[in-house]
Amino acid sequence: MRTVGKGIAFFAVALWLSSVTLFDPGRITDGVLRKILGKTEVEVTKAIPKGLGREELEEIRDALNAINSEDVQRTLDQFTSWGSRAVGYPGNRKAYEYIKQKFGEIGLQRVTTEEFTVTVPVDKGASLRVPSTGEEVPLYCLWPNEVKTPTLPEGGIAGKLIYGRRGEFEDFNGKQVEGSIVLMDFNCGRNYINARMLGAKAVIFFDGGVVNRKQAEDKFLRVPVDIPRFWVEGEDARRLLKLAEAGDVEVVLKARMEWEDVKTWNVYGYLPGSEEGLIVVEAYYDAMSVVPGLAVGAENACGITALLQLARTLSRHKLRYPVPVSYTHLTLPTKA
Repeated sequence: MRTVGKGIAFFAVALWLSSVTLFDPGRITDGVLRKILGKTEVEVTKAIPKGLGREELEEIRDALNAINSEDVQRTLDQFTSWGSRAVGYPGNRKAYEYIKQKFGEIGLQRVTTEEFTVTVPVDKGASLRVPSTGEEVPLYCLWPNEVKTPTLPEGGIAGKLIYGRRGEFEDFNGKQVEGSIVLMDFNCGRNYINARMLGAKAVIFFDGGVVNRKQAEDKFLRVPVDIPRFWVEGEDARRLLKLAEAGDVEVVLKARMEWEDVKTWNVYGYLPGSEEGLIVVEAYYDAMSVVPGLAVGAENACGITALLQLARTLSRHKLRYPVPVSYTHLTLPTKA
């Protein structure tokens, strides 16, 4: 529900923008902004802010009241149902096709598509096998260090599985790190470098209780350092933790991530207005994660969900200024 709350908050700002397109930007006062941003419903009282009439405020109120939290949730669920939306993954194309369809349903004019090619790292698959039992666990490649992907030699690499906890040097006391495969808590910061310095062949991260953006940004470097890094999910992580704590378990890792030239798309639509000038609205529809193969991007989808709602709302009104609406993509990690 946190993502829905963010989306609704974005709608409030977006609908302020709709008031600019419906009326004269110079007449939108600070008092009206406080009303729109402070509540999801505007109270029309005798104390009407200077510059806007009662009918105009009522129209803004009606637009705000048209926001449906269930519709917001459905749209967010849709965007997160296709797997990774990172460029180069199937979910990215599905999102593009969904947006193009919605543009038509909303009634946007001049709907056009711009196809182009970008170079991105694509996870071709990774796994850990336990030769003694034949058990195999799926892994996911992390974002490359600059251009160096976590791809392993053909045939994979083998080593003893150990648990490195948060990667402090003391966490490796009494353990043979050289030649090992190290399982580590994700909230280790950049201490995984310690494991590599001590001779570990690869590092596998799991959710040890703290997974956030700061920790994610620590897991890839801006230099092409060869540190094969992977992610393991839920139950599989717990299974590996038991094996690591049991000790003396040999495992084999295989992984391939390749840089590929892939197709992606910008989508444009247009709402006409009665006067000259343009107000451009845009959002990205892909997702980004330190684990590209798992970039379902619920938070990333809030912007596009809000803008679909904004386009739907604006299409019901006679606009003063034309509004080009565009949906684009994000291809590289960003702090924006």
